[in-house]
Amino acid sequence: MGEAGGEGMGGGMSPETKETLFRLIGALAQKGANLTLKNKGNQTVVDLMAQSRQGGGAKLMGPGQVKMSADRALFPPPSRLPGCSYVSFFVEKLAMAETYSEKLTAPFFRINIYSSKQQQVERTQVMTYPALQRGRSMWWGWTWHMQTPVEHLSPGSFAVLELVDRTKGPQAWALLHVDDSYVDSGSQTLEMYRYPLDLKLQRLEPADFFLTGDMWVTRASGVGGERKEGGRAGVSPLKIQAA
Repeated sequence: MGEAGGEGMGGGMSPETKETLFRLIGALAQKGANLTLKNKGNQTVVDLMAQSRQGGGAKLMGPGQVKMSADRALFPPPSRLPGCSYVSFFVEKLAMAETYSEKLTAPFFRINIYSSKQQQVERTQVMTYPALQRGRSMWWGWTWHMQTPVEHLSPGSFAVLELVDRTKGPQAWALLHVDDSYVDSGSQTLEMYRYPLDLKLQRLEPADFFLTGDMWVTRASGVGGERKEGGRAGVSPLKIQAA
């Protein structure tokens, strides 16, 4: 946060850039950013926004306006069992074939793990809000941590990431394989599919969305501090990070 001036926050910025900055600050606040920090002029970001928007910033960021979703938020990394592998997925960007910013007014992601028999394995986790929307891109910046060790999942298990709008309902869904035949650290681009959700994975109709992110596979040290290398089909020892 820069030094306060007579022009308030964003002096000299274009209206579009300033509005993007306000929305980004709002998203960071929803993720728990500290809004009480002050600059050299003894002003908080809320003070500066209020100056720049003639009170609109304070309305956007004030008490009662910044809150988390009532849905379950993302869980922290689980307690790790020795010798077991764990999956984390950083959701970076949702790319759209057309501009959906006006259509998706309150989007979020709902994430579930299913076995090959379509049985839910874990409690639902929710990515509550994107950090930034611009044109055909929606930036998220959240990390989802699978709570179940890879070795404890049955073959054919998978994660479903559902893009939902709170006012318009489900929009599309993506499939992420998480059993030990598929998991590997690295960048991922997931094609998204139209509803209805098909857990049997027999009728997959592409939607106009692509989801990009990074998968991390980490393995807890074994008993006595020994690291368990390889031993699981499809899990590359070179891409497993020791936890």
